[in-house]
Amino acid sequence: APLLEDEPKDRRASVTEILIDVISIGSKLRPENQVAQTETWASSEYVRNYFGTTEDDDKDPSCMDRFESIADVTSHVKMCRRKHREGGSFLRLFMYMRPDWVARKANPGGWLCAQVRPGSGLGKASRYYRMKLGENSGVDSAFPDYLVLVDDDSYIDLERFRAEIALGWDSSLPRAWATCLTVVRKKIPNLYRVGHHGGGGIIFSRGALERMSIPIHCSTDSEVPTTLDDAAWVSHACRQLDKDMIGEKKVFVEGMDMFQLIEAFYNQDPNCFISDWPPGFFVDYYNLADPWDKFPLESTHTVRMRPLVRNSVKYYPNIEEFDVFGEKSVVTDGNGSLCRHVTLEKYNSGKPCPPGSLACHYQTASEMRQLHAAKVDAA
Repeated sequence: APLLEDEPKDRRASVTEILIDVISIGSKLRPENQVAQTETWASSEYVRNYFGTTEDDDKDPSCMDRFESIADVTSHVKMCRRKHREGGSFLRLFMYMRPDWVARKANPGGWLCAQVRPGSGLGKASRYYRMKLGENSGVDSAFPDYLVLVDDDSYIDLERFRAEIALGWDSSLPRAWATCLTVVRKKIPNLYRVGHHGGGGIIFSRGALERMSIPIHCSTDSEVPTTLDDAAWVSHACRQLDKDMIGEKKVFVEGMDMFQLIEAFYNQDPNCFISDWPPGFFVDYYNLADPWDKFPLESTHTVRMRPLVRNSVKYYPNIEEFDVFGEKSVVTDGNGSLCRHVTLEKYNSGKPCPPGSLACHYQTASEMRQLHAAKVDAA
């Protein structure tokens, strides 16, 4: 199997229709998953860069040394649950996992340490984009049309994404999709947390990536963005920072862009956020994408992350009644999308991902190859 390259290839010269970059959140403990991705769906001609992200990209590569025992893990989880419970109404929407749920993971310590990795992956990609911008190659050359952020056990049918989603949108418009959209509501007060469910993936358009790369200057003598739209967005970002809804202000440094802010947010010690949840907050509350005008609930909240396909939405109407991860469910829709968020035991019962699905999570390296082989045979 080919080794994953440290420096990504830039295929812009050979592919002119759409270009996609992939950030895969993985681990050195199971390199076979990222290898399988690069040999199956991420080998698509539309993929320009594959940013495989592991412990080597983390701020603290030795994190697992601090979580060698179940007691270490349980202590951290209890501390995080207490911190979120005491942090106010909004922070409760990000309630941390139950200790018994985390303890059942195959590698609880490794799982805890991996929760920072989306920040590491976004940071890795953003440094590449800044390098390209520094080469004066232009915005169109620096950014892909779409950036896919997924776990290393996810399979995305990029050809189907291109045909059914990408070709229907102008990638220069700021958009964000979740392969499975999660909506959590706290009735009193009326608050919403919207994001992606599990590691199945988020997809950002080029317009969203450009917005995420705008430097944020909030002081009165700061630099002024070159366009009115950018200036209005920076003004909003500064107001949002002042609200400090999930403690992001303490990691902000004048002149950061959103890539840097999100990476710094994940890297704070202790990190008490599940890896899936912060991106949805930043997309929604920092206006990283344009509004989704078909949000299926009456609400004053403007939702900016969209479901990738029809009906791939999980809605928890009242956080007070929602024991985090206490339920088990498999949600599918008529288009063959699988919105899977199930326990390991349920996964092991043999529920396969339907062939032809747009996005599948909890796939082994072998299952990704089987899905890809079925797709090639069908073609």
